Order: sequence, then structure tokens, then C-alpha cells
Amino acid sequence: MNTDEHRYLKDSAKRELVSFLRNLCLSVCICGSKCFSCLRAVLDDDAYDRYLTRRSSVIPSEVEGSACLLSPAEFYRLRLERKYSRPNRCC
Repeated sequence: MNTDEHRYLKDSAKRELVSFLRNLCLSVCICGSKCFSCLRAVLDDDAYDRYLTRRSSVIPSEVEGSACLLSPAEFYRLRLERKYSRPNRCC
């Protein structure tokens, strides 16, 4: 094998390794992103995002959307009031 063929094989192996590492990094990032989204859903941290998604599909086009939406602070305050305003008869 001459040096040109050897150099071509080395370059080809480097390209394959770089391609493999790039795909591996993308897979890890995608998996991490999906795990983070699932964790947010389990902990109910994405409630405001889900509220915005639902409200944007329900609000008629004639009504200005931002006037009808709650701010994040108002949304979480209302959720806390709703949660703790009901009597809890566990004890």
C-alpha cells in the first residue's frame, strides 16, 4: 500500500469517526431533551405552557388573544388558590 492510499484510508476513517460522534451527540441531545420534557410533565412544571397551547386553540380569532390570557404569575396564583381553597378531609 502506498502512502496516498494509506492517507486516504486514514482520512476516510477520520470522517467516519467524526460522523459517528456527531450522530451520537445528536442522539444524546434528543434523548436528554425528551427526558427533560417528560420530567417537566411529571412534575407539572409545564402547566402554563399547556395552558397557553389550549387557550390559543380555544380563543376565537375575533378576540385579541393576549387580552384573554393570564400572565404566568396570575396563572400560578389561581392554581394555588384553587388547590388550597377546597377543604381537605384527610385528617
